[in-house]
Amino acid sequence: MVRIPIGYWAFEQLDEDPYVYGQEDYLDKAIEWSRNHGLKVWIDLHGAPGSQNGFDNSGLSNRIDWQKKEENINMTLSVLNYISTKYGGKEYLDVITGIEILNEPLGPRLSMKKLHDFYKDAYYTLRETTDNNLVYHDAFQAVGYWDYRLNGHIVAANNTYSDLVNLSASVANSNYERVVIDYHHYEVFGVGELKDNIAEHLSSVKGYGHAVAGTRHPAVIGEWSAALTDCAPWLNGVRRGARYDATYLNDEFIGSCEGISDFSTWNSSFKESVGKFIEAQLDAYNMISGWVFWCYKTENAIEWDLSKLIEHDLFPQPLDKRVYTSLSVSLHQRFSRSTMILQLLLVLTAVCVLQ
Repeated sequence: MVRIPIGYWAFEQLDEDPYVYGQEDYLDKAIEWSRNHGLKVWIDLHGAPGSQNGFDNSGLSNRIDWQKKEENINMTLSVLNYISTKYGGKEYLDVITGIEILNEPLGPRLSMKKLHDFYKDAYYTLRETTDNNLVYHDAFQAVGYWDYRLNGHIVAANNTYSDLVNLSASVANSNYERVVIDYHHYEVFGVGELKDNIAEHLSSVKGYGHAVAGTRHPAVIGEWSAALTDCAPWLNGVRRGARYDATYLNDEFIGSCEGISDFSTWNSSFKESVGKFIEAQLDAYNMISGWVFWCYKTENAIEWDLSKLIEHDLFPQPLDKRVYTSLSVSLHQRFSRSTMILQLLLVLTAVCVLQ
């Protein structure tokens, strides 16, 4: 499956917006390429007017103005309605398996009441034009927060679904049908996590996987990576350093970032740690409905580059191959799900530029 992020500005723009148009044509091409190669697609609204999180990948850094104007929320709903009307019909059901309402709204900095209202309005707006799966990011809330939300008065069944294309049969009797919760998990954006040893990382992802598997909605880990450092160029923002080497938001040196983009400089211990981390996450996330690795290809960030990790024999091929960790779930559980086929995150140019 291919998760394709796209900003609102591809479809509508505010008068003051600096963005260019034209992305919709490439989205159309990406969908057709996916169809031709037997891949499924999620369309992911990655940026909303005013920014829902202040992240550079939302189109606007260091400002979270999305909820400050009703105009912003209304335009977001308008864009979603356009996406749903164009791509949500039966003619796309063979290739598009879901529409992501909004990527990573930063719940701790937003009004959760307004976000609940937006999520609800988005559901009913899109249900007028599509029966496809609607994907909701967890808004960085605690695992389980959404168990009794987005499901009306009747709680959906457990989280072990075999087919994200046909969720309606699994979530019967719910007021909100074919709703998927999207969780993103990284362990490099806090000094405490960066200081963890590999055993602590493995324990953390195992616990996280079990927690998400116990939630009530169908769930995916919609973003994860092999990163054990935040050294990837521009990961924390343009011209910003890294917490890992104390050049950004941290005055405690944890380790050197030198050579992180050159695999020939990786020592055997670091390679082993990365391999263990990948395998542990595969075991953990295969317990739920699916996962998407961020991302398929980068310019120079190996910890985030699936193609390079496969090339260097750190990402298992086939997916059930294990070098470092034991299988925590059976192969039948692991690969009987359609979503367990290698799932890739692919931006429209097939390159994820970390900024």
